[in-house]
Amino acid sequence: MAGEIVERCEQFLPLLHPMEATEPGDLAATWECAIADLMRVAVAPIADGDSWQGGCRRVLQRFLTASGVPVHHAEALVASAIDERSTPGCHSQQPM
Repeated sequence: MAGEIVERCEQFLPLLHPMEATEPGDLAATWECAIADLMRVAVAPIADGDSWQGGCRRVLQRFLTASGVPVHHAEALVASAIDERSTPGCHSQQPM
């Protein structure tokens, strides 16, 4: 799994540079695609439906910091994204 995640990160990171966007929504769409793909790969091997958060948290944190997001901001984004999806009572507790 780690090799596949590294390979996918290497594919997406160059596309996240603002100069790569030709249309206003291109960069946002690329970010969405990259994160969804990485989360799918991170969650795929997890058999226990309650243990997906740790793997997703690590992969997303590393991807964001590798793309230039400051560590403290990446930590806050990851905490918000993962905690929101795993909060009891949330209508969607499983990863996408």
